[in-house]
Amino acid sequence: MKHILLFSTVLTFSISAKAQTLKDAIQLNENEQQEEAAAIYQQLIIKEPANGTIYYYYGENFIDAEQPEKAIDVFAKGIEKDPANPLNLIGQAELKLMTGDLNGGKALIELAVKNAAGKNALVLMEAGEAFMRYKKGQDLISAQTYLETAAKMDPKNPEVYNLLGDLYSELNNGTMAATNYNKALDIDKNQVKALLHKGQLYKRSTNYDGAKIEFENTLKINPNFAPAYRELGEVYFKQRQIEKAKENYKKYLELSKNNTMARLRYGFFLHESDDNMGAQAEINNITRVDSTNLL
Repeated sequence: MKHILLFSTVLTFSISAKAQTLKDAIQLNENEQQEEAAAIYQQLIIKEPANGTIYYYYGENFIDAEQPEKAIDVFAKGIEKDPANPLNLIGQAELKLMTGDLNGGKALIELAVKNAAGKNALVLMEAGEAFMRYKKGQDLISAQTYLETAAKMDPKNPEVYNLLGDLYSELNNGTMAATNYNKALDIDKNQVKALLHKGQLYKRSTNYDGAKIEFENTLKINPNFAPAYRELGEVYFKQRQIEKAKENYKKYLELSKNNTMARLRYGFFLHESDDNMGAQAEINNITRVDSTNLL
């Protein structure tokens, strides 16, 4: 997405006026608004150029936007500016894991955990997530070890149970996955990611009505949570309720600020719905702005 820097620059004035925080940027990324999140990260780095945590999440933002080549420099700069912060080592490990270099990724994660003296729950959580995230470089045993240690260290953190739910989902243990998502919700009933992931469990088991309930519950808590509309769109498509599917996918596009990857998903969805003219229109719209994802 070559337009990301230009787009970010345009947003600079409005963002600086609102004094956005790291939490705001992370939430925007989770809402699949990577371009807006990137603009905030840039402003935060200007204000705190030696804060390695900001660089880490900025690099993660590029990975989520499927631009890992841009994350390379961000993680390197984070290590340069804040060498005592182990998070950017995990970021560098992810870049190796996504290519299937498990040994290289594992060495960097072990170094990050060592530098954190095994006492930083966030580092352990990020390490566990990294080992789950990439099929080519998965190590679910190590992921489980790190996440269970993090849960003992920070038992009131709902995110660690959400990640444990993801782990058991990867292990095809739906019962334990749901148990951990429910633990996250017991701690924080507004944990929209846990609700979303519960719905994805139902969707994967083809219980589409159960999935819809979870996605709709997610939107009751946060009506602007874009991924829930995408998931609803896909469930309605599976049930061949095409108009409802399109309605929810359009809402997803609106909330994700029409980012390129969202439009690609929508174009694919239209093609699968036999709306070839609509799919071609989406491809044309994407090409006008960014052709890199179509090469």
